[in-house]
Amino acid sequence: MMKQWGFRNKLILGFGVLVAIVGIVLTVGLNYYFTSTYKTRAQQHMYEVSSMAEESYEIKIQKIKRITQDILSNSSIQSNLKRLNREQMTPYKKNIIENQVKKILSEQILFEEHISSLSVTSKTDLTISVSKSVLGHRKSTFLTEELNKANGSLLWSQVSDDSQRVEASRAILDLETMTPIGYVTIMCEKEYFGNLLNDISGMNASLGFLVDQEGTVICSNAAEAGILPENILKTDKEIVSHNGQDYYLYVGKEMDNSWTLVMLLSAALIEGELGDIRGILILITVVCVAAGIFMIIVITGHMTRPLRDLRDGMESMVAADFATRIEVKNQDELGRLGLQFNHMAESIENLIDQVYQMGILQKEAEIELLKMQINPHFLYNTLDVINWMARTGMQEEIVEVTTALAYLLRAAIKQGNFVTVEEEMTSVKNYLYIQKYRFGEKIQVEYQIDNELMRYIIPNFILQPLV
Repeated sequence: MMKQWGFRNKLILGFGVLVAIVGIVLTVGLNYYFTSTYKTRAQQHMYEVSSMAEESYEIKIQKIKRITQDILSNSSIQSNLKRLNREQMTPYKKNIIENQVKKILSEQILFEEHISSLSVTSKTDLTISVSKSVLGHRKSTFLTEELNKANGSLLWSQVSDDSQRVEASRAILDLETMTPIGYVTIMCEKEYFGNLLNDISGMNASLGFLVDQEGTVICSNAAEAGILPENILKTDKEIVSHNGQDYYLYVGKEMDNSWTLVMLLSAALIEGELGDIRGILILITVVCVAAGIFMIIVITGHMTRPLRDLRDGMESMVAADFATRIEVKNQDELGRLGLQFNHMAESIENLIDQVYQMGILQKEAEIELLKMQINPHFLYNTLDVINWMARTGMQEEIVEVTTALAYLLRAAIKQGNFVTVEEEMTSVKNYLYIQKYRFGEKIQVEYQIDNELMRYIIPNFILQPLV
């Protein structure tokens, strides 16, 4: 099939395939580059946002920690807890101590919007608390043994019977003996930590989870947090599945309170944005390939035009049109080829003209030779007939034969080599008229000639040899 294609079509096909291959390779390469770059930047952005969130959480945690440190180092708290632990007090004295402690606690949480309650508990299990929540204060979920074992470290947990609050508790150590003399508990609203996750979600449409060291979700910006995949804090996978969807995973470092920030960036969102980029790349490639093919068509048309002119010239020469010449516009290889073609065509035309002229001259020479052969014999025979007619006294016949002979001699010595059919037929009739006197009734002639042929031009004496 391709063997029948023209040279230009083959060039267009070859260069078109080359442009298409280059376009496809560039598209694949650019797609890989943009995909990897976009994913890397998205993950880097998520890392930066998560790092800022972690710093904010550390500040919040340190703020809670500072409040508890202020309480346990307060001299009034220290002395009052020691008195409550070792003395049997009247309700009145207890009330005085409670008021003193509440005043200190109130000062600590007065301007802390997200702290709902703050309490101090003595070793005798007397709890003194202040609360800004209608739910009041809840007893610590930690056992005294756990707090004593922590030896003054701050322990964090969700409030067991309240899903909206988080608890931070620690033992209050005697500053002299460093033994527990009581416990301090802070109840914080989850919004205190959750609002930051909501802000992150607004920035990059990701899911954020604040989890403890067991993987329990403390707070989240997801409408339905669900349960995170098992061992999510220890996995090395880049993509994890959550609630039936795939997400890019980022697990932050463990914070001071053993909490960890987990970020999930929707893989579908990334792929959707990458799909838009791929669509633009494909569109650009298609436009570039189409433009490239169009330019190839234009350029190959300009490049192969001399070849087409040369082909048309050769076809004209095959059809015997030797006057064909092609227009040469360039001085390149094709231009020089066109000049050689014109030179060849001119040489062939001149050669054909020479051959034609030589053929005509040859025919004229043959006719003259034929005339020279005919005239002596015919003249001798005619004179012999006139001699015979003179002896027999046929004067009128001698006049007619002599007139016919004179016409033939005038036709033979006529300057032109061509005569009309009518003139040639007159010569033939005169010739036969003379011959009839020689051969008598042996010669019978019948003429059948179309009158329209009489004006045509033919060589002189072309019919006489046939007669």
